[in-house]
Amino acid sequence: RDNRGAFDAELADMAAHGCTTMWAHLGPQVQKGADGTITWDCSELRTFLQGLTRHGFHGPLTVADNLIALGRLMGYPGLNDKGEGEPMSEKPELLRVAGEMFADMERLNAEFPQFEFVLTHMDEVFGRGRLERYIDLAQVVRKTTSMPLYITHHTQPGSWEASMEKADPYIDIRCMNGHSLETWLQAGNSWETMATLLEQSDDSGWIYHNMRGAFFRPEWNRFINGLFMWVSPLEVHIPWMYYSVAGDPFDDTDSQRYDFVYAVPMPGDPTTLVSTLHWEAFREGYDDMRYIVTLEETIRAAKAKGIATAEAEAWLDEMRAMLPRLPEDIAAVELESPYTALVAERFSGADYDRLRRQTALHAIKLQDAMGERQE
Repeated sequence: RDNRGAFDAELADMAAHGCTTMWAHLGPQVQKGADGTITWDCSELRTFLQGLTRHGFHGPLTVADNLIALGRLMGYPGLNDKGEGEPMSEKPELLRVAGEMFADMERLNAEFPQFEFVLTHMDEVFGRGRLERYIDLAQVVRKTTSMPLYITHHTQPGSWEASMEKADPYIDIRCMNGHSLETWLQAGNSWETMATLLEQSDDSGWIYHNMRGAFFRPEWNRFINGLFMWVSPLEVHIPWMYYSVAGDPFDDTDSQRYDFVYAVPMPGDPTTLVSTLHWEAFREGYDDMRYIVTLEETIRAAKAKGIATAEAEAWLDEMRAMLPRLPEDIAAVELESPYTALVAERFSGADYDRLRRQTALHAIKLQDAMGERQE
């Protein structure tokens, strides 16, 4: 963010590939003065919001609440990884300061009404002894602000259910690991099951389907960012990370660590971004979704005018039927992410072209019937 040209180039590149939100690990910067006074600074977050605004970003925006840092500065380390210690949520002075800090954040959010701040304080809260600590911090949030809470978590069958039951009162958005979610589907569940769980908890369902290694093919990103999202009850795909590399991003052999890359700055010119096949497939998936949503919205408009839409609706049903049935079709697939892997085996580029073309033709036919199509 210190280089305005590079900052804007990256945001413009994300926007061009369909991104409307991001998680930048930003929040109020908490400090303690020589006299012991606690203060916080939201200027970095403000600069970030201004950049997002320039490029049309909008909607829910994950923001760090930085309660862990606040607690340490105030001498309240909170619970450890065994759930032992003094809960932060029972410290009146911390609650007072946190309330004032969150009030400032709410005022900042009001200056950028196209966003909705969503608070978070740790990653993957159902593992590594984090649950009790998460709940304590979430209670601080619930006691001091109406801003919603966001978590990331795995849905490994047989282990996550008990954690979710305990944590659910302190969750508003569940962002689920994509690979473990597909394992959960393979274990005998379906999108309908997940939709019911989300409805019962009144939570939103998001996903982060990370490129974990070389087995993750570019066409997986197209499916996940398009048809996968369409047929699921999930609302947002927010994978980690735009780019994270060890050594030279153009040399995959210079480190034991896997380079996670959608696009990287050109060496010597950080305002020029070099896309990967994964990133272009990500954009193609977003465009697939745009075609489908255009047809769905056209169907709704045509119905409101009394125009027959059965043919177009039958096409949407046909598209859904092309995808694997859950969970039965993926039960015997012996690959990580069996749902996505099976679609990649079944679908070719020509198949995707046909899906887009037929979807567009149905939308055009309905628009013509309404007299609304523009050349």
